Amino acid sequence: MPIVRSRRYSSKYTTQRTITANDTMVASDQMILCNNTVAIAVTLPSASTVSKSFYTLKDINGKASAYNVTVTPAAGNIDGAANYVIKVDYESATFYSDGSNYWII
Repeated sequence: MPIVRSRRYSSKYTTQRTITANDTMVASDQMILCNNTVAIAVTLPSASTVSKSFYTLKDINGKASAYNVTVTPAAGNIDGAANYVIKVDYESATFYSDGSNYWII
């Protein structure tokens, strides 16, 4: 069975940037690479303003266990919780907005 890839995740279409400090994602962001040396907070856009959108965050320096990345939506929840913490080295998480809340997929 052939693998079908979403154009949204094709390198040609992905908006990627690297952060080292607290940050607020915008609707056009798709992938955030976290290269932090301190604990940081990342705010996702309000779930209601980015319905059917995906956002991925990745610890690229392998230090999330020492320097957590706390992900919080501007409005809505993540899997029923107020936030999600990336705390495993090299962990990544993809968040999907259903228009009301975010779900980790």
